[in-house]
Amino acid sequence: MKRTFVRGFLSTAFVFFVPISLIFASATTPTNVLPSECPVSNNIQVSLANKGTEQIITGKDITISGSLVNKNSYPIPDVSMSYRLVKLAKNYASSYDAVTDTVQWGTPIFGSYIGANSKSNFSATIHTPLGLIPGPYFVEIFLDGSSQFAVGGAEYSGVPAAVYPLTISGGQNQTSFFDIPSLKVNSVAPSQHATLAPYEASMATTSIVSMSSISGTHTATTSINIINTYSTSSTATISWSLFKGDFTDNTKNLVTTKTDSVTLLPGKKTLVSFTYSNIVDARYTLVGILNDNDGNKDSIFSVRIYRFDVNEPFAQSLHLDSFPTTSGNFVSGCLLRNTFATTTASLSLTDSSGAIMWSSDLSLDTSSPFVGFHLPLTLASNKSQSLNLSLKTFDASGNIISSSSVSYVCNPTNCPAQSLFTNILFYVIVILIILILIVAIIYLKKRKINVV
Repeated sequence: MKRTFVRGFLSTAFVFFVPISLIFASATTPTNVLPSECPVSNNIQVSLANKGTEQIITGKDITISGSLVNKNSYPIPDVSMSYRLVKLAKNYASSYDAVTDTVQWGTPIFGSYIGANSKSNFSATIHTPLGLIPGPYFVEIFLDGSSQFAVGGAEYSGVPAAVYPLTISGGQNQTSFFDIPSLKVNSVAPSQHATLAPYEASMATTSIVSMSSISGTHTATTSINIINTYSTSSTATISWSLFKGDFTDNTKNLVTTKTDSVTLLPGKKTLVSFTYSNIVDARYTLVGILNDNDGNKDSIFSVRIYRFDVNEPFAQSLHLDSFPTTSGNFVSGCLLRNTFATTTASLSLTDSSGAIMWSSDLSLDTSSPFVGFHLPLTLASNKSQSLNLSLKTFDASGNIISSSSVSYVCNPTNCPAQSLFTNILFYVIVILIILILIVAIIYLKKRKINVV
């Protein structure tokens, strides 16, 4: 009888103790020819709680609050907010040369998940530098997804998702700053994106972000003047950072850094430069940060550097149409091409263990610079609470040219039903195991069997 009970107990406990295996079958779709159009851009709107002009003293905090509104029918994970505090010319309401300097740059919010057709509230505190020149300023707000995709405005083109107007007082009238009109790459002035941004008063501004293209050379020399309005000489520090691609809030994109010290003469312009001799990829962003002699405020500029003779298509957008996702849902996105060389691409969806749940090969044989895709998912099952969607492009020899990925992770916000079911199931199993042990102990004691 003892042996019969033990066998029965072990058989019963086995049902509750052995974990349930979740099997994800890999399904590969046939090669797809992409259409020439791209899906609608992942645009998240920024709604600010305070739309008036705030007046503060330099060195004080600014608190900006509001909501991020995703009107798309699909969720956007890992949204980060960055800002630029920019100084405006006094006649900015009627001038395309409104922005005269960028004095601060930061990313106060990381990794927000914004569901489909929903909004997420935010509050960000920005500490303004000491010693700013009094006058009008903007806090320009930009949003990116997974540090790879512009989802609200575009920092690299200088078009913000929203602006927060300020009037700053209590500073000083002397400073040193980068003279943006003097900016050149390989002795050529880059084109600037003059845009009429959707500001409250339809104010026109010229982006501090510039673009330059080079071809047939592996060296790019960026030069710019520094204007010093101080009445005395000073020593300033310049920090150069070169990033691959368009986004500078991802340290993985950092290629190289350099720090220079420069003497600034009173009331004079000083020419400074940065040279990088290994420009082998298609897109780079160079950021220069000048810290003047008061050590409090900065002057910042960035320039995009392109090589149009390098085959390097990249994902402009990439997403699951829904999450959690099942068969019948779609993978969508858009590739931007800078050449029309023979290129292929592959998509894959993996679970938290790295197992491939779905994959698809893509043929990029269209002549359009934009190639979009909207592919159906075929999944045997999906009970994973963590998914990774990746896109890789390859040249004619099969070498990887570029790669992008988006991670989706379940939490009570985006998977409330699944998270609730998982929690309930866990507690039910624990309670059943405890009850079985209690019943077993009582049974054994009644049978006067020692329980060790």
